[in-house]
Amino acid sequence: MNVERKMAEQRRPARQDEKRRKKGSAQAGKGGAEIMKAKLKEWKADAVTFVNDVLVDPETGKPFELFPIQERFLRELFSLTPAGRLKYPEAVYGCPKKSGKSTTAAMAMLYAVVVLGGRFAEGIILANDEAQATDRIFTAIARIVEASPMLRDSAKIVAGRIEFRSTGATITAISSDYAGAAGSNPVFICADKIWAFATERAARLLDEVIPSPARKISDRLIVSYAGFSGESTVLEQLHQQGVKGEQIDKALYAQPGLLMLWSHEPIAPWQDEAWIEQMRRLLRPSAFQRLILNQWASAESAFLEAEMVDACTDPSLRPVIGGDPGLPVFVGVDAASKHDMASVVAVSFDDETRKVKLIRHYLWAPSPENPLDFSRTIEAALIELRDHFWMMGVYFDPWQLTYLSQRASDLGIPMEPFNQTSGNLTEMGQALYSLFRDRNIVIYPNVDIRKSLLNAAAIESPRGFRIGKQTASRKIDLTVALAMACIAAVRHEREGFGVYEFYRERAERNARGEPAEPDTELRDIYEAELERLRGISNSCATCGKPVIGAGTDALGKRYHTTCWKD
Repeated sequence: MNVERKMAEQRRPARQDEKRRKKGSAQAGKGGAEIMKAKLKEWKADAVTFVNDVLVDPETGKPFELFPIQERFLRELFSLTPAGRLKYPEAVYGCPKKSGKSTTAAMAMLYAVVVLGGRFAEGIILANDEAQATDRIFTAIARIVEASPMLRDSAKIVAGRIEFRSTGATITAISSDYAGAAGSNPVFICADKIWAFATERAARLLDEVIPSPARKISDRLIVSYAGFSGESTVLEQLHQQGVKGEQIDKALYAQPGLLMLWSHEPIAPWQDEAWIEQMRRLLRPSAFQRLILNQWASAESAFLEAEMVDACTDPSLRPVIGGDPGLPVFVGVDAASKHDMASVVAVSFDDETRKVKLIRHYLWAPSPENPLDFSRTIEAALIELRDHFWMMGVYFDPWQLTYLSQRASDLGIPMEPFNQTSGNLTEMGQALYSLFRDRNIVIYPNVDIRKSLLNAAAIESPRGFRIGKQTASRKIDLTVALAMACIAAVRHEREGFGVYEFYRERAERNARGEPAEPDTELRDIYEAELERLRGISNSCATCGKPVIGAGTDALGKRYHTTCWKD
């Protein structure tokens, strides 16, 4: 018994130490909870303090450095009425491109959901399409959460959704699926770039996802730059309403229920004069007006300025009349049988200057009384080009020239259908504009070509811009044909020539210390190309080169007179 008592007395100090440790831990936990409670109270009183204390810039690994207008906007956005409701259920953050709009929206969303929303708070990100919804603001939020230690461990990030385990709060990205958005009860909604919300479906999405009157904390923030007058109607109406409010700071307007920042000047410190001038050089005037000056613009504007066309016109250059069988050419065809004009344009890609060069063009003016005979005009022009140059491909609209393309293919002309899809038209317009802007195209002086280029308009859309007419009477057929020829040349140049690619890969193998491919591969390339040329009706069956002018026809094949042997 004495032994048991002695052992109990020996264990008593250990139990007392354990009690003291538990009591100390409880007191420390209570102290930590009190600190966190005090911090939460401080954060609820000021959004900027939360950003400074909690959020980490993923690019620097340090706290964000807010610029003045961001601080002013965030504090005003989350100011409360005496009843504890947000003063502005609707807000607009409008400023030039690359002003940090997505990051500002991400900060606002995290503050509303994490600090103000409480348990099971719901945040929604809206965009015109799913890719835009997840690629911009949602990605910015996810990266900030991952970089911020106080948020990282409690967050679960999956595709298009972030969940905070401690409160059950969520942030979800959705696109123009207004049916799926119905019935939501969010504390914060963020709509990205609604200048592109030009469809009824997109408008209905905004109608469905609105601030909830059942919540004291419920807000919708729209971030965007200016859109197109008469087309971006949702944003334009908000802007017109917003500027009627009281101006409480530079470019900041407030009225009951609506707060709007709308700045025509860059607001971020990195947007200096050098950057603005760079954008002025790179962008078309209407795009610069809308994206950098944040001013409303017409969806239709001049495609090219006269100065750009003149800068790419070489007074000494002339159409190539005699032909060059070794010169690869790319051809664009814009056809019309009665109302518009029809044209064929041939260009080449100069390996030395790395520029597209205009080689030759054809233009016809049909009428309802004298419709165009495609076989005597377009087909004859293509045969002439085939016989005078190394024709790489003819881009055409298959809807216009289905029958002619079949006939031309039978004549050995490499016809390449270029469907007039939205993506193709945008690529075609932007490629031609870039060539002129960067002076990577050379054209010869011609009144019809210059007039056609200056007649063309740039028709804007959320995907980009395409070439269109300013009026029905202003013909742009040569411009369209030139654009198709250029896109063919640019695509071919990107893909590279077989021999060039062979030697490039061989050099890379040598640099890596790998054995070179046998020379038979190059011979295979040559033989395959020779066989292709032999299959073209105007190529010599002996040497494979095009037969220009008179030749010898025998056994269904063509030969140079010097190559023909009985």
